[in-house]
Amino acid sequence: MKFRNALILSIKLCIFCLLAANTASAAPIVSDVSSTTANGAYTTGDVINITVTFNESVFVTGTPQLTLETGTTDRIVDYSSGSGTSVLYFNYTVQLGDTSSDLDYIATDPLNLNGGSIKNGSGNDADLTLALAGEAGSLGFNKALVIDTTSPVITVDLPQNNADYSINEVPLNVTGDGTIDTWWYSLNDSSNVTFSPNITLPVLPDGTHTLIVYANDSLGNEVESSLITFNIDTTSPVITVDLPQNNADYSINEVPLNVTGDGTIDTWWYSLNGTDNVTFTPNITLPVLPDGTHTLIVYANDSLGNEVESSLI
Repeated sequence: MKFRNALILSIKLCIFCLLAANTASAAPIVSDVSSTTANGAYTTGDVINITVTFNESVFVTGTPQLTLETGTTDRIVDYSSGSGTSVLYFNYTVQLGDTSSDLDYIATDPLNLNGGSIKNGSGNDADLTLALAGEAGSLGFNKALVIDTTSPVITVDLPQNNADYSINEVPLNVTGDGTIDTWWYSLNDSSNVTFSPNITLPVLPDGTHTLIVYANDSLGNEVESSLITFNIDTTSPVITVDLPQNNADYSINEVPLNVTGDGTIDTWWYSLNGTDNVTFTPNITLPVLPDGTHTLIVYANDSLGNEVESSLI
């Protein structure tokens, strides 16, 4: 009986030793990759906290790294904290140009030691294999983190660059790509003014003016237009009717029409005896007129449409 009990005890001890040996030789494995950051969209400068969970506590030396799939340039994220626990933390700061519709790590060797180590309390090296990207246990499967650092696209339709306007209230018309959250502008280097398309700019004096238009999306990605320079000219041209003179008498039936302008004239026209306007190029002879009293008004405008008319002659 004593022999039998001793044999049973020996067997139990052997089983215990085998289990202990297996436990001591087992490598820690990654059970989950997730994030403590809330689901949503993130942009340049935002920090996303990524967690790598093992099936037991691990101890870290050096700076292991996790590589994320972030578009043209994949971002390498350094280990931050968690040694001595089962959860390791990697803090990813979003950089300009990063993009992802559902943030995840790269497909090949996303977790690497970078010269450091990850071991359990028994000194066994961790198995760094992660779930396939997008599948159960992966960052992309567990979270819905969108990375968007793309600025909106805008067009300033009015005022046009290097354009001339004959009005003091110039329209500000803009279009965007559908992602715009807020519009604002700076006129003549003044403070920014928020606006909703489309508006009329404040009354401006004649002269040259500058404008920059800005916009951002709901994440704060910002864009600005190029500098727009435009000119306002509401001044009418200056004209003189040299002939015929007012209240003058003429002994001829073909009276000359001689005029001078200030150099800004684009078009000349006249109305004779209240008839329809006739366009002309200085200087001309009026149509043959019968004896009697006649009336004449001369008009002119510049290239912006600013118009002037003479007094009744």
